[in-house]
Amino acid sequence: MVKRVNPDCEKYLHVVFWHDDALPLLLGERGKRMGGAEVQVIEIAKALSEMPNVRVSFLVKDENDTQVAFEGIGRCTLPKLIQRGLPYFGRIINRRRIENSFGTCQKTVVVRTVVTPETERSCYLIQSFGLKFVQRLSSDLDLTGERLPENSRQRYLTALKKMDGVISQSEGQQSYLQSALGIDSPVIGSGLPDLDPMIAGRKESILWAGRAAAIKQPWIFLELARRVPQQQFKMLMSYQDFELMNSLVEAAEDIPNLEIELNVSYEDTPQYFCNAHLFINTSLHEGLPVTFLQSFRASIPVFSLNVNPGDMLTEKEVGKCFKGDIELLVSELKSATSDCCKLNSAGEAGRRLFEQSYDIRWVASRWVDYLSSL
Repeated sequence: MVKRVNPDCEKYLHVVFWHDDALPLLLGERGKRMGGAEVQVIEIAKALSEMPNVRVSFLVKDENDTQVAFEGIGRCTLPKLIQRGLPYFGRIINRRRIENSFGTCQKTVVVRTVVTPETERSCYLIQSFGLKFVQRLSSDLDLTGERLPENSRQRYLTALKKMDGVISQSEGQQSYLQSALGIDSPVIGSGLPDLDPMIAGRKESILWAGRAAAIKQPWIFLELARRVPQQQFKMLMSYQDFELMNSLVEAAEDIPNLEIELNVSYEDTPQYFCNAHLFINTSLHEGLPVTFLQSFRASIPVFSLNVNPGDMLTEKEVGKCFKGDIELLVSELKSATSDCCKLNSAGEAGRRLFEQSYDIRWVASRWVDYLSSL
C-alpha cells in the first residue's frame, strides 16, 4: 500500500480518538453526559490539542448509529465535521471511507478507548491503512475480554498482542498484560484540568454520581442514606435505565436526608464535589472512575464498596475500599463522618495525589511521549 502524505502535516503527531459514545460531549451538548470514559477521552483530547505539533481528531457515532469523523477541539472550541459515513452501507465500507481521511499525516495513531466485539476487526482495518492502532484499557475486564461474547474473546486477545500499543490505567493491568500475554504496556492514567479558583465549597453532603445502571448499584446509596439518617446525602444521576431511575426516585421520596438531581451536566459537577465532604462509589467494577479524580481534585476522600484500582485508595490513604461489605461501609460512615480531622487528612492526601499524578497537563505529556515513540 502506498501511503499519501500531506506535506503540510508531516511534522505533526495526529491522534485519532475512537469512542462511539463521545458525540454529545464532543458537540458541547450540556446535560447529555455527566461522566464515564468519554469524559476522560474528551479531557485528554483537549489537553493534547493545546500542545505543539499535535493534531486531534475523533471517530464517533451519531444517533443513527452512523460513523462520523471530526477534527480539532479546544477548551473553547468545538470540532469540525470532516467526514460522515454513508447510510445503509456496511460498516467496513463506511470505516474505509472515514479512516482514509486520517491517513494523510506522517504519524497518525488511532486510539480506541472501548473494547467491543468490533475491536479485533478495527485493529486490522486501521493497520491495513498503514496507521498505528492503540487500545486504551478501561476496566480490568478488558484484560480478558470478559464483557465480550464468548466466541469473540480469543480473537480479541490475539488482536491485543498484534496491536501497535496498549495503554494500561493501573500497575495491576500492566503486570497482568506482561505476565499473561507478554505485552509491554505503559501506565497512563486519566487526568482532569484543575478546578476553577472561583468555585468555593460548603462541605455539606455525602455525594454519589453516576448512571442509572445496574452495574453502578445506585440502590445501595439509598440504603446508606436510610441507615445513616444524621447525614445529608446527595445523588447525581444521569439517564440510562429509565425503569431503574424512576424506581429510585420514587423510593427516595421516603428518605428525608436524600436529595436526587437528574441529568446534571458534566460541566456543572465540580460545584457538587466541592460541596461534599465524602464521595461514595457503589459500582460492581470500573477502571479508574473519573469521579475518583473529581473527588481528589476537590480534596474529598472516597469510600468505595468494590472499586479500588491498584489498591490506590488504601495505599495512598485517600479513602477506603470495603470489598463488598455493606455493613462495614455503614459502620465506617457513621464513625468517619463524626471525625472531621480524619476526613480532612484523606482529602488533603487526595489533593496531593491529583497534583502529582492526575493533573491533565502532566498526563497529556505522557500521552505524547508514548504515542510519538510508536
